[in-house]
Amino acid sequence: MLTYNKYLAELGVKKSDYPFKTIHERRAYLNKHRQLMIHTWNMNWTLTLEIYTYLRAFKEGIGQFPCYPGCFDQFEEWASVVDEMIDGFESYIKWQIKDDKFEATTEEYDEMKPKLEKACKLLGEWLPALWW
Repeated sequence: MLTYNKYLAELGVKKSDYPFKTIHERRAYLNKHRQLMIHTWNMNWTLTLEIYTYLRAFKEGIGQFPCYPGCFDQFEEWASVVDEMIDGFESYIKWQIKDDKFEATTEEYDEMKPKLEKACKLLGEWLPALWW
């Protein structure tokens, strides 16, 4: 479990929206409760924050060490796939923040949903290739 980070802050996620502010809080909770109930109650949010953070960090890493799966002819093609995953999860986070404030519209949901579905499909397809 990650802690609150710069990628989430850039999207407008508040520290109060994140289950644990520090690794110490997480350890204290686990030691006390010996379970991950806080993470599973709203797992769609928790997983989205984790996946988005890791994808952003991965993108920074592959930018420094340009490598890509052999099925792509160029690094830019692979980077485009990673960007599509990032964009899909980012759109969900932005929508969720608005929805929590009861400010999200049906149109915004309809715009976000295919992006998220595409990001999830790509994540499933390219998960074994997410290394550098």
